[in-house]
Amino acid sequence: MDEDRLTIQKREQLVADSEAHKDAIRNQVIELKSSAERWMKTVLVIGGTIVIAYSFVRALIDQRGSKSNPDLPVKTNHGANLGIFNSVMQQIAFFLMAMAREKLMEFLNNYSKGEADTPASEE
Repeated sequence: MDEDRLTIQKREQLVADSEAHKDAIRNQVIELKSSAERWMKTVLVIGGTIVIAYSFVRALIDQRGSKSNPDLPVKTNHGANLGIFNSVMQQIAFFLMAMAREKLMEFLNNYSKGEADTPASEE
């Protein structure tokens, strides 16, 4: 009789422990999903910023190199216009790269904080 009661108590304890472990695993999975979602959004923002910056600079460079109508005579005053254009393009490129760098640094800071917040082992 005592053995049956002990067996029932052990079984109940094992079932309770099992439920606690299931809940812990479920919570960790939910946490991982939300963390992965945040990471992917951050990666998309950084990637989008870099792609937009690259496309913008590339479009400016291509625009400078293209001619509207090669048959028409074109007055060229490359001295002043080219210097100003290059300066503006350089400033735009610096600005866009600074934005991309800022987003990348923000991502890396969040990554390092995220690793510090995640428990290494809870044994």
